[in-house]
Amino acid sequence: MKKFSFLFFVLIVLSISNLKAQNPRFGIEYNYYPAGHMIGIQSEWINKNHSAFNARIAANIARRKDFSGLNDDERGWGPGLSIGYRYYKKALCTQGWFAGLRTDLWNLSIDWKDSTQKPNYGNTKILVLQPTIEIGYNLYVNNGWIFSLSMANGREINIKTKGDAVGQGWITLGQLRIIRYINQ
Repeated sequence: MKKFSFLFFVLIVLSISNLKAQNPRFGIEYNYYPAGHMIGIQSEWINKNHSAFNARIAANIARRKDFSGLNDDERGWGPGLSIGYRYYKKALCTQGWFAGLRTDLWNLSIDWKDSTQKPNYGNTKILVLQPTIEIGYNLYVNNGWIFSLSMANGREINIKTKGDAVGQGWITLGQLRIIRYINQ
């Protein structure tokens, strides 16, 4: 697991250091999914005319209720990091359709309750790998501001669990980003 965490960190550092000289954008983002919310800060670096790399630091607030199939209620939160790639249909990546890939790594603490036969409750710490694909649209507003809406679909994979099993599986996200070019 330490090797994986180290590799993830190296990928983020290399992405940032290799692309920092190119037109950077920074912004905030909000993701909604039926079992929670993700709120974060994102940076994006345009690489060539139609593609960009991005990185994110965020918080994942899980309110899974009984969606997991394992417990009657699962609630918790934790920090995470993401790296991703987007391909934009139009040059300069300012307005129009895009498609992308992103991988998140979440460190979550989940409180769970289960009332099958004998009431039971506890806390589980999980490390979650979450690869997703996304499609969206950017709207360039004015003076370097971009509003972006997208949908993502992927998989939550609990790669390390400390405590009883908690939910994992398919995830669909709706995302809103507000981005600003740094050099405009």
